[in-house]
Amino acid sequence: MILIVFGKKILQKKSKMTENLEHFNVQHLFRQFFLKNQCVSDAQLECWINRIQQKLHSPPMDKELAIMNANRIFRHYGFTIRKVFSESIDETFYYLLTNDIEDALNAKSTWTQAENAFYHLLLDAIIQPFLENDFDNDDEDAFNVAKHLAIGMTSANNLARNTTIAIILGEKIVKNWINQHWFKQIDSGNKITLGVRTIAQKSSYLIRKYGLSACKYCSLVCFHGFFCSRCNVCWHEKCLPVNSTTLLSPLLCSSCDSPLAVNQIFNNKNNNN
Repeated sequence: MILIVFGKKILQKKSKMTENLEHFNVQHLFRQFFLKNQCVSDAQLECWINRIQQKLHSPPMDKELAIMNANRIFRHYGFTIRKVFSESIDETFYYLLTNDIEDALNAKSTWTQAENAFYHLLLDAIIQPFLENDFDNDDEDAFNVAKHLAIGMTSANNLARNTTIAIILGEKIVKNWINQHWFKQIDSGNKITLGVRTIAQKSSYLIRKYGLSACKYCSLVCFHGFFCSRCNVCWHEKCLPVNSTTLLSPLLCSSCDSPLAVNQIFNNKNNNN
């Protein structure tokens, strides 16, 4: 009898060790996945998680918990996985970014003065038309983020003329910035919009320079979403605690319980915040 009980304890201990090892392997692979890819969409991450679970026969993975555990390790090395919602393509991304200060120093050391000027010209060309457009917040069909928060590729490349950068070199620089996620190609490659890296690492700058709004939930720049006029705060649609399309009753502000205005455009013509 004693041997049977002792044997069961050994088996339980081995089972626990196996579970811990599987957990370690999954977490290690999870971190390696982000080190290799750096920026992935929510769909890409879900696909990878499902593939790993099938391969290792591991239990279902809590994505948000896995990110939190990975960040505990990454922060020791100056990295953080950040969840970023791209309004222009209505998609959520996960981006492995460096410390903001460190990244700013790296950008200054790797970009020439002309490249830095070119980058900010592109930001102006994408954002200024949005700021100056007199959108109607009551007309849901009047505003399209991908249409109004983007610039044509040809126009983007031609902005190099306003710097000391040759057009051919400007095209190469824009392509590199797209590959590095500073900008994102949309409309079958005919236009570019703000990339995940710009949204994640330059939001504070964009909010200050252009007088834009910050999402209450994620603190990133918000161009379009839900608004509480009483609290003067906004949210991305994907940052709300629930999906508005599943509710029949009006969405309420989490702070004051006032009804939220939907499909709001946050630019200088529509908001003073």
